[in-house]
This record gives sequence, structure tokens and C-alpha cells, in this order.
Amino acid sequence: MAQKRQSEEGKPRSDGNISPEEKRRKFNLKSVVQEVIKMQSVQHLLEPILEPLIRRVVCVFLYLLYCRMFYITCS
Repeated sequence: MAQKRQSEEGKPRSDGNISPEEKRRKFNLKSVVQEVIKMQSVQHLLEPILEPLIRRVVCVFLYLLYCRMFYITCS
């Protein structure tokens, strides 16, 4: 069987796979801070949209649950 060619030290593999050591080296303070800022901006954009939607879904779910329980007890 043909063996896979190993990548040279410090160069990414041609097939796009990155070894765990290379992944670990890529994380530095700058990239972590940038990722946190991105996630916070996404959260601030989605929060006004998702919170009312989730409240409405929970309200409808509880209403249907209450109606079902009331119907069962009254039958």
C-alpha cells in the first residue's frame, strides 16, 4: 500500500488537515480576543430577535400544556 507523504515541519499539509500541534500553536491572545469580540457582536445582534421569540414559544407551550391539563381534569 502507498503511504501518505508527511508534510515538512512548519508547512501545512496539502490535503488541508492540520495536526493537533499545529492547531495548538495557532491560538494566541490576539486570535482569542478577536473570536470573543465576534461572538459578543453576534450575541448582541441576535438577542433582541431571539428573546421575544423564545418567550412566545414558551408561552404558547405552557398555554397548550395548561389547556391539556384542564381538559383532562374536567373530562
